[in-house]
This record gives sequence, C-alpha cells and structure tokens, in this order.
Amino acid sequence: MCVDKYQSKKNGNRISENTLFIVALVIGAVGIYSGMKYPIYHKASKAKFTIGIPLMIAGNFISVYLVYKSL
Repeated sequence: MCVDKYQSKKNGNRISENTLFIVALVIGAVGIYSGMKYPIYHKASKAKFTIGIPLMIAGNFISVYLVYKSL
C-alpha cells in the first residue's frame, strides 16, 4: 500500500487493485488493512476495499482456525 501510494503521488507505475487483493488473500489482509489506516490512508475511500478487506481478514482468521483445529 505504501509503495502504491508513493507511485500514485509521483505518477509512476501503480500496483493494480486485483494484485492488492491477491496479496491480501495469500499473505494476509491485515497488512493491507493497516495500509488503509493512519498515516497512509490509501484506498480507504473505496467501498471495494472498506468492505472486502475486512471480509478477507475474517476469512483469513477462519482459515487459520480450521487448519489449527484439524491438527
């Protein structure tokens, strides 16, 4: 999120929203969510992110719980 915010200010090469969602799904949405908050506030006004990322956080926690429970 920080790199994309920097690139947006400099009119550089941006990271696509789909890539940000894939990163959130694979690595974890908590980092993407923290990039939407203080001090970066990147993509914080987009409904796709304000709804989707918290849902992915919940999905990440459920997935970890189910894997942990199956061990």
